[in-house]
Amino acid sequence: KPIDMLELYEKIDQITNLHQQNRTPEGKKDSPGHALLLKISDEIDDCIRELKILIKNSHYSSSESMANRIKQLCNMIEADELKHRAFMMELSFRKDNINQGAGHLTKFEEDFYIFKKSLIV
Repeated sequence: KPIDMLELYEKIDQITNLHQQNRTPEGKKDSPGHALLLKISDEIDDCIRELKILIKNSHYSSSESMANRIKQLCNMIEADELKHRAFMMELSFRKDNINQGAGHLTKFEEDFYIFKKSLIV
């Protein structure tokens, strides 16, 4: 049976308009997606604070686990650059290179601060 292209385009337009009316843009501050981003960002903040304490108290294996947790959280919000920084941090702790890991943490914090600030705007 041949397809009536005009009818097909009209159906696509109807469905597209219906979906656009029923969804909240992800960028809006009151959207569920934005609320989830803020919640995960707060959790990353908590992990950073805990990681600093772990480094200060020389708990290096736990530092690697915490860096891995940060990497997973960054992956959840699809923050690829932050995820890469967290991965570099994790590798440094895995290799017992604490100074390098602390350096990656500092860079991560700077990048994360910029990312988090962009969520507020």
